[in-house]
Order: sequence, then structure tokens, then C-alpha cells
Amino acid sequence: MNAIASTKFVSTAHKGENWRDISKKVLEDIVAMKTDGFKPNIGFLYITDPLVADASSIIMLFKSVTGIDHWTGCSAIGICGMGEEFVGIPAISVLIGEVPASSFHGFSASGPNFKQLHKDLEPWLNKNDPMLIVAHVDPMVDKHPAQALEEIDVLVGGFLTGGMASSQKEPVLFSHDAHAGGISGFIFSQDIQVATSLSQGCIPMGPLHEISKAGDHVIAYLDSKTPFEVFGEDMRSFAQERLGYNAEEAIMKGNPLPENLTQLLQGTAHVAFPVTGSDQNDFMVRNIMAIDPETGHMAVSEFLEDGQKILFVHRDNETVRSDLSQTLVALRKRIMHERGEFTPKAAIYVTCVARTEVSFAANEKAGGEMALIREILGDVPIVGFYGSGEIMGNRLYGYTGIITLFL
Repeated sequence: MNAIASTKFVSTAHKGENWRDISKKVLEDIVAMKTDGFKPNIGFLYITDPLVADASSIIMLFKSVTGIDHWTGCSAIGICGMGEEFVGIPAISVLIGEVPASSFHGFSASGPNFKQLHKDLEPWLNKNDPMLIVAHVDPMVDKHPAQALEEIDVLVGGFLTGGMASSQKEPVLFSHDAHAGGISGFIFSQDIQVATSLSQGCIPMGPLHEISKAGDHVIAYLDSKTPFEVFGEDMRSFAQERLGYNAEEAIMKGNPLPENLTQLLQGTAHVAFPVTGSDQNDFMVRNIMAIDPETGHMAVSEFLEDGQKILFVHRDNETVRSDLSQTLVALRKRIMHERGEFTPKAAIYVTCVARTEVSFAANEKAGGEMALIREILGDVPIVGFYGSGEIMGNRLYGYTGIITLFL
């Protein structure tokens, strides 16, 4: 049995050949773990890409068998369960829980329905002070995902967490049914105690630089030099500091570059934008889209402003696992300090789809991200998925791992 239970939550995850067999295994776990005193009324449901065509059948079956009417979740290239990940194969991961009926409210909206959402939520918002919003977003939402999050933030308040569905097909979201487009999730009131933390997975390659832009997405200069020059300088100093290796000296002597230095040059460098007002050295990572060797200009996947600060960052398996470990240990210590104990009831983990290689590479050794979470946090009921963007606060991140604990 893959099920893990706490006083108020149960989670389980299974893989298989088809949606019926997988659903049967998951539901058998849930039924076996339910006790007379446990009356779950909310559910988180995540399915992998191969099951998207069966999403409506899956949610209807789960609602019927469990008696739970309130669900949220989405489809993804990969999903997470206790101590393991399922990527590119048919799989389902579920977390069900019992919370006071007055302490949460489900929501679902797309396009013009955002105005209707305000009317739907107004009675509950008039009586409750929102604490946490767990949101799932279709990346093909009618408006830009960041704009949709901003509207939810303005409408509801509270702290946003969650992620964007990832799919090689048309993704689906879950609420009262399975549907495409928009945004859906749960709003929890102040009565529900939670803790969240973000693992960047990237480390700085050099100092902050100031942008002079040439277009909405194009950097012309950094600190009066071309981005191409600055990127090269930061990469060389980073390689020398991290590996104790002077690349220029080796090239001058005709020595081959070592494999680990070569990896630094193979698509694991990104740009990052510091989060204003953050006391956690927080930054939002974005892709380098192109570099023009003639002009030295650089295109990035973010709208730019003159004078904006930017830095280059590096990501690999080592940085992802090291940062995640530090983040989880710090989270555990923080909760122990504040509460005098560490007994979380449940967890949701949203990680970037670009980090799937971390799990595959690590699984050959000591386990992936979920094994690391289990090692540090213990046997906590948990679900999660690999998103095409991660949500923390009202911001849309990339390449991060975001953990939310119900305390």
C-alpha cells in the first residue's frame, strides 16, 4: 500500500496501464485508510499526460466513490507521491483531507468569468479572512497567467501558491469537473495553519548588473558592457571559483576542458531578476532566449525596464538537490521554533518540469526530489506535480520547487 495518513489527511499514488486500474488501486488505498472518525471533504487530484483523455471519467469516479464534492488539481508531464515521481507514464496522485467546511472555498474561473467569480466568492469573503490560496493555472489561460494571478490576488487577498499545468497535450484542470482553460483551486481561511517555502535550485554566477534595454525582451548593455561580454566574464569567474579551474589558462596551454566545466556551457545558465523588498535574496529565473555574437545583445523571456537589476545564475543536479535540502531543513527548524514541534498534517509540492532530469539522475543513486523530501520531512501525506511555472506570493517563478505544509 502506498497510502500515508495523518490525523486529517491521506495521500496515495499509483502507476499502471490504464485509468481504471490505477483509479482502482488509489481508491482501494483511500478506502482502507478511512476510519469512522475521518470524514474528508476536500481532494487534490493530479494525473499524468497519458490520462488526459480520461480526466472526466477519473474525477467523476473519485467524487462518486469518496463522496467528496470539492476537488482541485491538474494534469502534468510528471506528478509526485510519497518518496517517488511518475513522469511520462500513466499515474495518479491524490491527497484527501478534512477541514472545517467554513474554512475553505473552491473556485474556478476563465476569461470573462472572473467577474462572476467575484460574485460567487463575495459571501464567503465577507465572513472570512483568506490565508492561503492554492491555485492551478492553465498556461493557455485567456489572459497572461501572471495577469490572472494578479486578478485573483486583488480579488481574494491571502497568499498565493500552486503552479501552472504542464502537458504535451491540452492540459486539464479539476474543480467540480475536468475542464480546460482558466484557473482553479482552494481558498483557505486564517483558521487553517500553513507554512510555505521556496527552493530556487539555481546559484548566482556573479554580481548584480544594471540593464540598458534595446527592446521589450532585449538587453543592449549591462553596466556599459554588452551582455555577451558580461556573461562570459561571470561564467569564467564562476567556473574558476566553483571548480578551481582557470579555463583561459587551460585553453592557452592547449589543455582540454574537463567534463564538469563543459557542462557549465550546456544550457544550464539563466538570467534572474531580484525580487524587490525580499529579505531572502529571492529572485525570479528566466530563460536566455538568444545571444547575438555580432552586437553582443541578449534576448530573455521577460519584459525589461531600463535600470532594472539582473544576474546570471547556474542550475544543475547538484545545485537543485543542495538548495532543496537547505530549504527543507530551514523550514523544519522554523516550524519547530515557532510551534515547539514538527507534525505537519499534509504537504503539496510543486516543482518545475525542467527539474525532471534531477529526479531521473538521482534515482540511479539515492532517490529524487521526493525521496529527499521524505528523508527530511518524514512520512507526511503529500501530493504534487511538475509545473510549467510555479506560484509563490503573487509571482510566477521558473525552475523552483515550492513546498506548502498544512500544520
